[in-house]
Amino acid sequence: MKYLSFLFFFIVINTMYAQKYQPLVEEGKYWIYNHYASNECFQLWQTGIEIRYFSGDTIIQGLSYKKLISSSVVNNVLPYEITTKSSLCYMREDTLQRKVFMVNFDEYLFPCADGNEVCIWDFGLNVGDTIKNCTYDIFYPFSFGDLTHNIVDSILILQSSWGYEQKHFFTVGMSPGQCNDPGLFVDTYIEGFGMQDGPIYKRFGTYLFKYCEGTLAECNIISSTKDDTESNIVLWTMYPNPVWDNLHIETELDIQKVEIVDQNGRIVISSFEKNINVSQLLSGIYFVKCLTTNNMYCFMKFVKI
Repeated sequence: MKYLSFLFFFIVINTMYAQKYQPLVEEGKYWIYNHYASNECFQLWQTGIEIRYFSGDTIIQGLSYKKLISSSVVNNVLPYEITTKSSLCYMREDTLQRKVFMVNFDEYLFPCADGNEVCIWDFGLNVGDTIKNCTYDIFYPFSFGDLTHNIVDSILILQSSWGYEQKHFFTVGMSPGQCNDPGLFVDTYIEGFGMQDGPIYKRFGTYLFKYCEGTLAECNIISSTKDDTESNIVLWTMYPNPVWDNLHIETELDIQKVEIVDQNGRIVISSFEKNINVSQLLSGIYFVKCLTTNNMYCFMKFVKI
């Protein structure tokens, strides 16, 4: 009887442990990348190190987000010394739903992001579920025949190269890719980690070679800019969305040029104003491309009704 009780207790405890959710959006995680010059991609000569990590809390529309920071390190010499910082995006996590949400304004990093909150990972999915309306839509918002999403093909607990177990979601179908670059191959999402390369897609010319959890000192990182404020993301708003006639872009920066682009990449309206009449456009999805006088960009999506 004691043996059966022990066995029952052991199974229950192990089941509870196996189902424990591994959060992603928390401080004390460091993704460390080799960074190569993108214009010398065939030579792959190393130009420095990039470290991504979460830092600080920001309130956006009443919700609490953490900033995902990208920090530059000049040389691949321990300890890594952070020389500059910039904010990549804002993320928050609902651990009960097992979902990760993001607000992003960087068209270089996420060409299809429009400054609105999107769910980029759903780690509550099961085999056979689709990731459409979550990860997929931020990267490729258009239809592509019958392959408009990825399907969860398998979920495995694997030992990571960093020394602990990770829950991997393997998918088949349309790879998220970039806006105009769909692909057909298996993709992987990792609970508590994001993509295979870290919390967001890697930039061209980078390679994730180390991951560390702990303090800066434990991860061999020091900061010469620890008292500086990292540069903020340019905040843009656009309303109304959906829009019938007049579209308004709101930003404190001076706009040099605005272009309205259709789903085929054609420029249908070019303007120098923040208020744009779109009443002559056909109903559908369009994109706003802005260039400011100090050469900063925005990229937002809207629906014309």
